[in-house]
Amino acid sequence: MRSMKHLGALVVSSVTVFLLLTACENGSSPTQPPTLPPDTELQTVYSAKSTGIHTRGGEIILTEERWEEVWAAIQAGSGTPDAPAPSIDFSTDMLILAGMGDEPDSCWNLRITEVRPEVAKIRVDVSETRPPLDCACPAVVIQPVHVVRVSREELPGEFDYRKTITGPGCN
Repeated sequence: MRSMKHLGALVVSSVTVFLLLTACENGSSPTQPPTLPPDTELQTVYSAKSTGIHTRGGEIILTEERWEEVWAAIQAGSGTPDAPAPSIDFSTDMLILAGMGDEPDSCWNLRITEVRPEVAKIRVDVSETRPPLDCACPAVVIQPVHVVRVSREELPGEFDYRKTITGPGCN
């Protein structure tokens, strides 16, 4: 009887190990973040202050159809609404868009500074910068956006926006 219990425990252990190994067959681990290739860099596809993107937010763009929709929205406020969208190979790449929405002065700048995969998501760091408040800036409403291309990953994005006042004072 004791050898039957031992054999049963051995079978259960063997099946468990087999399932764990086959679940990670592609070299990934359910607890490890996916890895973008080491040569992945942020390639700016588009950056502008005057766009048609009036709400703050970010988006991972995985299809040509969605890129065409987003591009039309960006261009709606750019003064060149008929400009063609930059060509992207969505079989190997994806786009990441960050937008500030409407800002009340023209001194704000926006830039995606880092994209890093984490477990079950891609974290996107976004820097919003402005010179010190004593610097005179035209009171013009702007809608900054930054779009970058990176290697494709099928994960949702989480955007971390950080506002920073930079540089010496202007007075």
